[in-house]
Amino acid sequence: MEYFVRGLGYIQSIEDIENSVVTSNDNVPIYIKDIARVNIGPATRRVHSTNQVQKQLAVS
Repeated sequence: MEYFVRGLGYIQSIEDIENSVVTSNDNVPIYIKDIARVNIGPATRRVHSTNQVQKQLAVS
């Protein structure tokens, strides 16, 4: 399973994501790094196109 995270200037490094708290258990924080592997990958491209005459869908 993958989750895509988009940060608008708040994330400076992978460690910023890894050290984000997801929840807590008995007042102990559970960090993303405790439950997931974090890496930076290529940008995901999604394109949706429609035409008034004929419906189209373009995905790349």
